[in-house]
Amino acid sequence: MSGYDIAGWAGFLAVAAGVPAMLTGLIFGAISINLARILEFPRLPEFAAETIVQLRAAMIISLIALASGQSALVLGVKLAVGGAILWILQTSRARSNGCARSKTMTSAVQSSRSY
Repeated sequence: MSGYDIAGWAGFLAVAAGVPAMLTGLIFGAISINLARILEFPRLPEFAAETIVQLRAAMIISLIALASGQSALVLGVKLAVGGAILWILQTSRARSNGCARSKTMTSAVQSSRSY
């Protein structure tokens, strides 16, 4: 078995898909419990949604790699296209948010310290 044989990575990829799925569930639960408090901050719901999207993206990429019977070229193309789509979505969202992101996160952190 070589490092380029995708079958040898099946265990790692299964864990790499399972961990983001589990973390997404935990974050979803935390958001559900603290929804009223999260909604007090103007942009915090967007950040929570972005976190869930990023974890789901990591899970999807791992699941793409787990699909059996793919050549290295097909897998590489799928991962490149998936990564490009995720990058475009993420950078377009970051551009539309502008500089207000750091101010919102700073105020959220300062507010959480008061509890």
